[in-house]
Amino acid sequence: MELTETAESAKATSLRNTKRVQTTCPSHLLKKEEHLRKRIRKVLGTPIDKLDELYKAMDEIYTFVGAFAVCRAGCSACCHISVTISKTEVMYIEQKTGHLAHPPIPKQNFFGKPCPFLKEDKCSIYAHRPFVCRRHVSMAKTATWCAIERCNEITLTQPRFSEVDKSYEDIVALPVPQLVDIRQVF
Repeated sequence: MELTETAESAKATSLRNTKRVQTTCPSHLLKKEEHLRKRIRKVLGTPIDKLDELYKAMDEIYTFVGAFAVCRAGCSACCHISVTISKTEVMYIEQKTGHLAHPPIPKQNFFGKPCPFLKEDKCSIYAHRPFVCRRHVSMAKTATWCAIERCNEITLTQPRFSEVDKSYEDIVALPVPQLVDIRQVF
């Protein structure tokens, strides 16, 4: 892949786009995010039910974010980096997709290896993808810095939503979750 965007330009664009998300986000989405943790805590049912509720809210919020992101269907560079998931998410994927997890294999460096759910450069469980996949977006102008050979060279700004993060932490019982790479169990 040809270098089509300098590191400085990508950093500036990602910061600018993240600020645009923050300043132009519709008030109904801000209100939804502001009350998300309280709403999810009230959900009766299993952690999977709560994760479902979180993911629905994230889909709405990140649909708005997507207007500022370079990410598009078929772009799959991020599917070759670490995809950490919790035990709750393993159960969620099993229940929602029918894919059964296997006992965890030893931790290793999976950098550069495709996610097991990546099929023909598309996520085969997209509707049920993990939390980290849902919130990982590139706010740069191009996908230049997403390429696996240069993705660790710079850090780009990404929008974060505190109530989304706190809700996830509540559901998976952070700060001491049992996180594994998706490749260890699927």
